[in-house]
Amino acid sequence: MWPYIATASLIGCAALFSGSRRPNTVAWLLTFILLVAFVGLRHKVGMDWNNYLRMIAKAANAPTFVDLFQVCEPLYAAMLSAGHASGFGMYAVNLLGAAIFLFGAFQFARRTPEPWLALLAAFPYCIVVIGMSANRQAVAAGVIMWIVSRADTMSFAKKTFWIIIASGFHVSALLCLVFVGLEMRVRAPVKLAAVAAMTALAIYLLQSTGQSVNYDSSYGSGQTELTQSSGAAYQVALTAIPAGLLLILNRYQPGFFPFSLVYYMSIAAVATSALVPFSSTAASRISVYWFPVSMLFWASLPALFKTSSRPLVRAAIIATSLLILAGWLSYANTSFAYIPYANAVFRQTWELHIDL
Repeated sequence: MWPYIATASLIGCAALFSGSRRPNTVAWLLTFILLVAFVGLRHKVGMDWNNYLRMIAKAANAPTFVDLFQVCEPLYAAMLSAGHASGFGMYAVNLLGAAIFLFGAFQFARRTPEPWLALLAAFPYCIVVIGMSANRQAVAAGVIMWIVSRADTMSFAKKTFWIIIASGFHVSALLCLVFVGLEMRVRAPVKLAAVAAMTALAIYLLQSTGQSVNYDSSYGSGQTELTQSSGAAYQVALTAIPAGLLLILNRYQPGFFPFSLVYYMSIAAVATSALVPFSSTAASRISVYWFPVSMLFWASLPALFKTSSRPLVRAAIIATSLLILAGWLSYANTSFAYIPYANAVFRQTWELHIDL
């Protein structure tokens, strides 16, 4: 467990001593490199480790592009093929995927009032649990976080384009097309039409790629005990509770949503909690895209207090994040897949799983 706690503690120390100052560029870059290596070069860590080994084997043996793109979403299938061709297998795929995912997370965190706190808030669940297991969705979530960090300067067409790119890694990212329609500054009838068009496009792409059946069986009506997520309520709460508090605070003290998309994500995060009793895995998976809300909330919280009290508030937030991380690693029913932590850098060549 100590590698996780030690890594989170380093971020926590930076959050405590930096406060609301902009991150030191060198420290920020070194932390990015550290986390990319920590996540991307993991060895036999994560619930889906063996699943992705089988997936890259299928990609390596695909005789045509049509067969390759039936392995999974097209952009991730291309990453699998490239990883196999490089000779480094899943380690190359994981490293590239971690870099994309964390680039988005770092870009969004840097735009918040206290970037180090935002990064620490993402560490226990978003970075460790999702980033080190749900490889495809982590990459998609990274692209979405990058879009959100640039939403105020990015055009409608560019947002739509990049969301479709994100769906090339995990098709569930198409859900974010709805937010693009909602944030349009147009009259209500036009906005309603745009939202309807974005929803129709998402459904069409899901249907045309054949992914709707797969996602329904995995996350919807076809769920079994194997696909139910027993910890979904806690996972969803990590975004739903901060989202609800942000919406309340914004009502009495406007200005908590410097990113237009985060406001709609906050509403979606609260609404997702109602999905848990009916489709727990779907709820936990969808909530990954709302995690910028949680990052923004924790990074904005110290500003609500007097200047003299802010160091204590930061310390409390850091302690809370570390407790969440330690609690998950100690008691979650999937934590066994993350302990002990191992990294390819410290393994002998014969130990590495390049391909099946």
